[in-house]
Amino acid sequence: MKITKTKQHYIDFGESSLEQFISNYRATPLRSLRKDMVEALDMQTNLEWLEARQGHITASNISKFLTGGRTKGELFGDTAKAVVNQYLDEKTDHCFDDLASRTETYQMKMGIIAEKRALQLFQEQTGLSVSDEIGFISDNIGGIDFGASPDGVIYNKDGSIDAVVEIKSRTGAEFRAERDKLGNKATVEQMQLQMLIADCPRAYLIMYDIANDKIQFIAWTRGLAFKRRLTAQIELAKQYIAEQQELDKYTNLKEHLVVEDPYQE
Repeated sequence: MKITKTKQHYIDFGESSLEQFISNYRATPLRSLRKDMVEALDMQTNLEWLEARQGHITASNISKFLTGGRTKGELFGDTAKAVVNQYLDEKTDHCFDDLASRTETYQMKMGIIAEKRALQLFQEQTGLSVSDEIGFISDNIGGIDFGASPDGVIYNKDGSIDAVVEIKSRTGAEFRAERDKLGNKATVEQMQLQMLIADCPRAYLIMYDIANDKIQFIAWTRGLAFKRRLTAQIELAKQYIAEQQELDKYTNLKEHLVVEDPYQE
């Protein structure tokens, strides 16, 4: 496991910032603007973090990577291929300026404050000490680079990681909708990959209701079945990568691909 400690992404914007954010949210009449404020909470804040993520299949995309095809028995479908193609592009292009431009908005800064408040409430209610200076963790698993950006980690006394912490800040209907998804496949796979990369036995997912300033959380433990499923998908991904690298050598693809043309007699 590799830990990239980027700049601390919880920034102090003043004691009244959270209160101001909640006040602004309640005063925003248009649902579309509220939605922008909520979506901003899921984004990180600095170039170091964005650069560290490049060339990794991240926990936020792991469910797509594990997606099978549309036909029965097809384990590696178009969605998984799209994730791998993005992975290959990032390995060579390292383009992240478009992402970086989204880290400087007011909504983004307020989202950071909301996450900080969520951690504060979690620590007060559980007595656990959470560090938010983790940045990005990564590991090469079976020849593929995977990564995750937990919002916090809980350390053991010997410095090893005991648990990773993920925060989802929402409000109103969005909060309830996100809570309804806690047990779904995508959420579980995201948490399982974070635990696998961090080599820790547990994970906490914190739900923060911004408008009501309260949290709810759920804990997971590592499952062996996830590692088996991931290992199998990695082998399919490597086969796909090898096929693409072979095709890259040719100009006339018709000699090397079976392309159906329904208009041919």
